Amino acid sequence: MFRQAVVVLVMALGAFNSSMARAQVITAATDVWPPYVDFSRKNNGYCLEIVQAAFKTQGYILQVENVPWARGVAGVKKGQYDIAPNLWYSKEREKTFLYSDAYARNTLKFIGRKGDQFQYTQLNSLTGKVIGVINGARYGDEFDNATHFTKEPVTSMLQNVGKLLKGRIDLTLEDELGFIATLKRENPSLLSRVKILKAPFSSKGLHVATSHANPRGKNIILAFNIGLMEIKSNGQLMAIHKKYSESI
Repeated sequence: MFRQAVVVLVMALGAFNSSMARAQVITAATDVWPPYVDFSRKNNGYCLEIVQAAFKTQGYILQVENVPWARGVAGVKKGQYDIAPNLWYSKEREKTFLYSDAYARNTLKFIGRKGDQFQYTQLNSLTGKVIGVINGARYGDEFDNATHFTKEPVTSMLQNVGKLLKGRIDLTLEDELGFIATLKRENPSLLSRVKILKAPFSSKGLHVATSHANPRGKNIILAFNIGLMEIKSNGQLMAIHKKYSESI
């Protein structure tokens, strides 16, 4: 009888430990976006290195799945994944997602063809233009709701570059650092055929986001925010920023 009780206790402890181990894993979904998400680099890119470092301080392990952007965001919404590790804030998304503090920023600029004299000044200057965007991305409520220009969604930055060079769109809109890094990696010759417009469209914070419906959501965001403060105070965050800014 005693032996049976011990066996049951060991099995119960094993199941508890297994459950705890699973609880310490956070699943993330994102797609390739150099230098922010780059699975060819040791720590998977700028964003994921920061996110992993912050969660690690709180005892969490990050597991990342490489999926198309729109599918990943939808998967987080449905609870298939715990987090989107690099989401921009919007009022519309806030209805669905719980956001962390911002840990980095994107500077968005329009990209046109070399030789085109157009310069962006304000949203009204886009009247009549055809703009290539990424399916599922949000560029700010004013841009997303505008009707005086046309938005054509695709699934990748390089698709937009191809359409731009063929004259099928007038402009595309990308984070400057990410755009340069992607073209340097995928096809450096394209950099001489496009131009990054001078005036920035916006500067957006990058956040970890989880669904309001995720039962661990609040704890996940709290853990990240605490971890973020820790890597700020110990200098790790600044070291990561410096490494990636110098590599482009």
